[in-house]
Amino acid sequence: MQAAPLAKRGIRINSVCPGLIDTPLIADFKTSMGASILDWMTSQSGGRKAAPGEVADALAFLGSDAASYINGTNLLIDNGFSAAITTNQIDYSSMPAVDALTNSSV
Repeated sequence: MQAAPLAKRGIRINSVCPGLIDTPLIADFKTSMGASILDWMTSQSGGRKAAPGEVADALAFLGSDAASYINGTNLLIDNGFSAAITTNQIDYSSMPAVDALTNSSV
């Protein structure tokens, strides 16, 4: 990554990794993956999807002077879902997709 060298020129490189966001794209996800997996993911993400404005607020912050020393990072905007994964707090046994794969004859 070029974040550190570019910082000398006043350029910051950051990214965001959003979780479930309540947008029209959710309907496509529901169609392709099924309502049960979407419901499960929502339940594991604090019981709700984020509003688009919540992600926009984080992006506005990263682009502001208040974040002038934040560089070369990825901001997780997923209501703690990623943290729950890395600390083994997700109950995968209740995940519908796992059941579907387990019962498959493939």
